[in-house]
Amino acid sequence: MHGTLYGIGVGPGDPELLTLKAVRILKEVGHVFAASSSKNDYSLALAIVKDHLSPGTPVEHLAFPMTFHHQSLDRAWTANCDRVLE
Repeated sequence: MHGTLYGIGVGPGDPELLTLKAVRILKEVGHVFAASSSKNDYSLALAIVKDHLSPGTPVEHLAFPMTFHHQSLDRAWTANCDRVLE
């Protein structure tokens, strides 16, 4: 099964500053991955785009540690990449 992965930048944080294309894509996607801290499920990026998602769109948080420790970051990036590829 193949799909399309969209990376949507959320700009400076104001939901009204998302591009029209970003809003269109957010309404059409079947699944959303949102980066969040590994210490909690809060995602600033998701908070910015959530009102533009179609009802019932599944959202999955990808945890990233807030650290400069390279091994921890590498493990998180690898695990999150593997999850998205699934």
